[in-house]
Amino acid sequence: MNYEYDEMMRATVADLNGNMPVHSVYYSSWRSSEAATSTYNAIFVATSPVMTLSFKDESLPATTQDGLLNNISVMALPGFAHAGNYAGTDVETISFADGTAVDTRTLTVKMQIDSAGRMQAVLGPVYDYTVGTINNGGEVTLGNLGLYTGTATFKGNDIVFHVTEYHGVGGNFNYTATKLTRAYSLHRVTP
Repeated sequence: MNYEYDEMMRATVADLNGNMPVHSVYYSSWRSSEAATSTYNAIFVATSPVMTLSFKDESLPATTQDGLLNNISVMALPGFAHAGNYAGTDVETISFADGTAVDTRTLTVKMQIDSAGRMQAVLGPVYDYTVGTINNGGEVTLGNLGLYTGTATFKGNDIVFHVTEYHGVGGNFNYTATKLTRAYSLHRVTP
């Protein structure tokens, strides 16, 4: 994309305290060889009784076209059916872009998942962090650590899911062109 000439629209969802679970810029190209319309979706968890959805055109002055915004909808998703407290392992693998492993380690993990699908994890005795959210379809939407979306599978009281963190995120490691893959295997210990 040539961002200088593309239409740029910022979508924001904010709660009463100014927290923004969605704060993203979406691009739509003016070139006739590309699709004339674009569809974007965002999943978020409401963090206050009132949430404000807003849009702002952030196109650069050189942009010669103006986009249209339509078919906006907000819908509630069902609560997470597997809420509870979990225990298990987190297998972390740091690898180069070509897939060659640099380091692998296995950590014990405790994870709490609430009815909205928000996941809070504790690795070892002290490393407490927010993983993100999970829905009944197995989509893992990750937190604000620059993590990419992961996938999960459910089997009875067990959840297995994978997420990937790329180089430079959160200062967790200093290798060039590397990624950190987390493979969680969890068993529900309390509902």
